[in-house]
Amino acid sequence: MNRVLFLLALAGTLHATPMAVVVRTEGAVEMGLAQDSKPAKVGELVRSEWLVKTAPGAKARLRMLSDHAIIDLAGGTTLELRVIQRHDRTLRRVFLVNGEASIEAGDQSSDLRIETVTTITSTVGGQFAVTLKPDGETTVRSADGAVKVCNPETGEHERLSGAMVVSSNWDGMLSTPKLLPPVTLLSPKDSVGVRKDSLISLNVRLNDPLTGKSSLLQYRFKVER
Repeated sequence: MNRVLFLLALAGTLHATPMAVVVRTEGAVEMGLAQDSKPAKVGELVRSEWLVKTAPGAKARLRMLSDHAIIDLAGGTTLELRVIQRHDRTLRRVFLVNGEASIEAGDQSSDLRIETVTTITSTVGGQFAVTLKPDGETTVRSADGAVKVCNPETGEHERLSGAMVVSSNWDGMLSTPKLLPPVTLLSPKDSVGVRKDSLISLNVRLNDPLTGKSSLLQYRFKVER
């Protein structure tokens, strides 16, 4: 019986379509079928119907084989890769079970779908992040390019361009897309690694025990940092 189960599992692995490759791991990362996961190693292929899981505080980066799209998994994230055959086309589906994933896709990624229980996100080239809460609420944040977000329950859809954010749950889109606040960049003089010189003054008061008179000495120091 055990031999039969082993052969069935091996056959499933051999026929599963390779979809991505592991290019980076940090911390505990596992991948494989739901009942047969193993530690993920850099350079290994991730096949369709496999789950990739990161422990809390861990990270992983996958590169899709067909278009080189990059998927970064935050800690405490689980996603499944799957090939969906439709009557008109073949789609690559990344289903986010829980946690957060960031995607950097190119103009060859039109068949790539990032899905949760309450959203379907697609792009023709862009950078965005998808976060799923335990109650099903999904937040999509775009950083660059064009991203389309659809709620499969209600059919509502929104388009994000540039730095925008939108959320969706079981009842539909929670709001219209909003612009994200601009990121404040450090000026060159405040950047790490740039030396700044400071002039510090130090005052020392000296008292003469014989005359009772006092005098003030002032020292100046140039500090490099």
